[in-house]
Amino acid sequence: MELARVAASLEDGLVIARLSGEIDLTNAAEIADRLFRAVPHTAQGVVIDLSDLRYIDSRGVYVLLQVLERLGIRQQEARLVLPDESPLFRLFTILSIDKSPGLHRTVQQAAERIRTQS
Repeated sequence: MELARVAASLEDGLVIARLSGEIDLTNAAEIADRLFRAVPHTAQGVVIDLSDLRYIDSRGVYVLLQVLERLGIRQQEARLVLPDESPLFRLFTILSIDKSPGLHRTVQQAAERIRTQS
């Protein structure tokens, strides 16, 4: 199993956080902490790109949604990116997360949505 990695960069006031590998009970809290700390208070928001994530268990989904909630409390927009061809798309469909207005198919769509919200 390849544990998840977080690569975050600040691009025009937005944090683009790209996750890769696998998130499960063993590393979910650490990944959530890294994501939350990667977003400075001055950032307009964050796009969390799940395109290269290969596996996520229920604990991983839970902490990911917690990160979104915590950023919302800080008045920061957060959007997820998950392309249709992702192996995780079926899971997000079962959980009805695929219908969420916070889920986009590309980083560009998610970033544009955040920029037009503010």
